Amino acid sequence: MGDELREFAELPSGGDNSYPGFVTLSDKRALVSYYSSHEKDAAGKTITAIYLAELTLK
Repeated sequence: MGDELREFAELPSGGDNSYPGFVTLSDKRALVSYYSSHEKDAAGKTITAIYLAELTLK
């Protein structure tokens, strides 16, 4: 696999989403930040929020 790009995770997203950030923590761990509008509040109104995911290769 070496330097080949491959998908290994799917993050929740919907509506308006963009502006990802990526920080490498080690060869097997990274942080990804992004904003998305995939959640709704109690009244059913769309919530746009910033999310942070820690990714780990196994």
